[in-house]
Amino acid sequence: MNNDGLTTSNQYSNDNYVALEDYVFVKEQKRTRTVGMMEIPDGIDMDYTFGTVVSVGPGTYENGKFHAPNVVPGDEVVFPRTVGSKINFVNNQELISVRACDLLAKKLVD
Repeated sequence: MNNDGLTTSNQYSNDNYVALEDYVFVKEQKRTRTVGMMEIPDGIDMDYTFGTVVSVGPGTYENGKFHAPNVVPGDEVVFPRTVGSKINFVNNQELISVRACDLLAKKLVD
């Protein structure tokens, strides 16, 4: 629990880092596309990043109302490639820090 009495979710607590406010840590999923017989790796001509949420901040207060992010660890999400910051943690985990409002979609449970 933080000092506001709100909890945060974090699978990477061994690094002693948690997402703050409305930030979300996402582990990028590498994808490939097939065009004909050729495989095109992720990052070439792709405008969006796909990933799995690993840590979610508690949210923010705006105009006196609390707004919690509507994702939880384990959700698969999509966001523009141009947003977020890549962070390399001590355990060699590379995560992307993204504001919850920059997430475009999350995958519904099958």
